[in-house]
Amino acid sequence: MADARAGQSGSASILPVRFRRAAAIVPLKNESIMISITDVPLKDAERTYQEFFRDEFRTQRLGSFGHWFGAAHFGLGLRDPVSQTTFRNLVNGLTPSGDKKILEDAENPERIALWRLDCVGPRSLSVLWAMSSGTWRPRLESIPLMAATDVLTVIHRQLMSGQKPKSPGDYGSTLSVTSCQGASHDQCPNLKVTTFVLTHGFLRDGSARQLPDIGWPLQKEFLRSLYDLALRQHYRQLIGPLQRVGGIRDLRIVGVPQELVRKFFFDPAFNRDLRFGQNAKPLAEMEMFAKWRAQGESLGWGVNEAKAFLLETNRQKYWADLKTDVRSKIHQSVQTLQDWKSSWRSSRPVPRQRQEENAHKSEVESHKQRH
Repeated sequence: MADARAGQSGSASILPVRFRRAAAIVPLKNESIMISITDVPLKDAERTYQEFFRDEFRTQRLGSFGHWFGAAHFGLGLRDPVSQTTFRNLVNGLTPSGDKKILEDAENPERIALWRLDCVGPRSLSVLWAMSSGTWRPRLESIPLMAATDVLTVIHRQLMSGQKPKSPGDYGSTLSVTSCQGASHDQCPNLKVTTFVLTHGFLRDGSARQLPDIGWPLQKEFLRSLYDLALRQHYRQLIGPLQRVGGIRDLRIVGVPQELVRKFFFDPAFNRDLRFGQNAKPLAEMEMFAKWRAQGESLGWGVNEAKAFLLETNRQKYWADLKTDVRSKIHQSVQTLQDWKSSWRSSRPVPRQRQEENAHKSEVESHKQRH
């Protein structure tokens, strides 16, 4: 627990991290896993999703313009990246081209048109990603995306299973749009996935029908547990083994100093101290990473420390995977040998003397049964 205590200390300097064990995940108040799902009425829909289609979202918040998810993606002939015009037409109950209305009561402004799902990665994961080199960054940023995709898959499945159609052709196929970002509005590192799920499904005849209301906002704890489990699983697969400490509700990666996490997320003067706040113009991608690395270096934990941490964790992953693979091969070899011995014994010819003895025993047993 030495690393954990060092990360929680309030001193200005950060001690070098010792890499003697796997990265641990322990609870901390400011490391709560954040996941939310909210209803979006039609009157607020465009105001809610329009920021994810702006150029500033991509350049200043390191975001993606989104991709389609769901069976209706193929049936409607949609292509990535998502077009704002196409998405607007679908949200308003129209065809992708907007030339035909396919949903009843589509114009009702109070109609729940979307479910918005926000999955925020642990803050220590965002800081580790910001301090990492380009070769590690894709792996780290994919962890919350894959975890959110696992949650979204469950949502789509329940939307399909909750329908009660009269025939298979009456099933409404689901559709959603997912966008990722790496920076928050104030340009702090913040890995986050936002998904908009359409509340109506698309039928084979070209029409649309409202999907059953399963009450997603009331299932926040269930979705949070799924997201928590998926985060741990994908981190272990892509980065390395995790030592689990404490409860399952909060995540913190031991080895990423918590003093640096607190500075990024809870100290408004952090940027101004490094003279990055004097320029009011938002930073572009490379400028942002340069700023984040300078902030990390100012506290003694920058690119080199993040690289050493990831290499050590990945080394442990290599040996753990190798051990598992060797055990699996040994078990397979032993099983093959046992199967061969069993087949060899069953196919071996019985000596003539033993055959005569067995025949004699059978005659004796038969005689006893008759008398």
